[in-house]
Amino acid sequence: MAKRIITTDILEEDVSSEKNLRPQTLEQYIGQEKAKENLNPKLQIESEKLAIIPTKWQTEILCWEFKGKVDNTDFLVYINASTGKEEDILVIVNTPNGTLTH
Repeated sequence: MAKRIITTDILEEDVSSEKNLRPQTLEQYIGQEKAKENLNPKLQIESEKLAIIPTKWQTEILCWEFKGKVDNTDFLVYINASTGKEEDILVIVNTPNGTLTH
């Protein structure tokens, strides 16, 4: 059985694996136009910006956020700024009690 190390100290192996998880320079991130290539062509974009979104693993991802409409339904689409992969799509629902996403 392998020896388990439990510590709050930063180990060399942690640093090397962290560097492989995300780009180290801005040039390594994909641009807005490249991110748009992964969107549904029917999405009528109303706004776009960089956003940080949470993950289910309690980390965060830098994404391009595109707000738009398809067939009169409002959406928020998040494209990973590092990989270009679609991370999330939220439907925006306006109600008398406020705005919801799901």
